[in-house]
Amino acid sequence: MAEKKAPITKREANKLDVHRRILKASRRLFASNGYDETMMRDIAKKADVSKATVYNYFPNKESLLIATLQDVTEEAENAVAMKKDLPASERLRLAFETFLLGGMKYPDLSRRITYLNCTDGSALYGSTGRIYRLFGELVKEAKENGEFDPDASEYMITDTVFGIFLIAEYQWIDIDRLSSIELLERARSYYDKFIVEAFSVK
Repeated sequence: MAEKKAPITKREANKLDVHRRILKASRRLFASNGYDETMMRDIAKKADVSKATVYNYFPNKESLLIATLQDVTEEAENAVAMKKDLPASERLRLAFETFLLGGMKYPDLSRRITYLNCTDGSALYGSTGRIYRLFGELVKEAKENGEFDPDASEYMITDTVFGIFLIAEYQWIDIDRLSSIELLERARSYYDKFIVEAFSVK
């Protein structure tokens, strides 16, 4: 029997609440005012905490971006963990769609994170490795289970899944005007064409 987790204390709950408020305030300000124009004092005011409190949780603005990416990645991981009964190929689709929807809530912020992920010397350099590994693990499992072509490259499939996310992020200039349903419909048409048709065992 799984061991039950102890309930969190009031102090721990308060810390989680402050963390969420700061992160939520930063996302909204980055989206409305721009990343470069938003100062830590602005975030503190929006979150209704002191500037010292903001720095206690997040030492700089890049750490706020890292936390944003971690949150979106955890959403994808949790979505997959809750559907262990699904075939690996379907969990891969679920992970992709969850990550896409989470990232595209703030498309400009998502683009900055992706840019810094590829920028040598940035605190975010290589930071998308965690979601890439999740995609890769599910691709490997799908191949082992006979859902994907066993001769297809795991890296090629994983790169293609992540590539669809990048197409949505950088090429769909109307993405901020799409509803979640419209975004998913468009993404699924790409996924079905370039993943399902290309790599699924017929």
